[in-house]
Amino acid sequence: MSTDRIQEDDDHIRNAVTWLYQVKYAKETISNSLDQERCIEIKFEDFCSNIESISSQVGAFLKIDINPNVIEVDTNRLPPDLSSDPRVSEVTEICGDFAATFDW
Repeated sequence: MSTDRIQEDDDHIRNAVTWLYQVKYAKETISNSLDQERCIEIKFEDFCSNIESISSQVGAFLKIDINPNVIEVDTNRLPPDLSSDPRVSEVTEICGDFAATFDW
């Protein structure tokens, strides 16, 4: 991936490249630095759609009790359905393979 066209690329292309660079680097750094039992991976969307289950997983990981009733989800911040957006295929081309490692 070249930075030669960064000024001409649309925002969704720049955002996809930025996401890929930052998240891939973070995941590789964590994977290379920490034992697997010291890591937990949670998707925002999963947390929002199943607060009780994810809270329980986080509590077990941290060895604490978490009361899911005190967690509020602002549904206005949930990602919109973009399945019909033509930009999805461009973003998928850039970071789809890596995003698949998160079951996205």
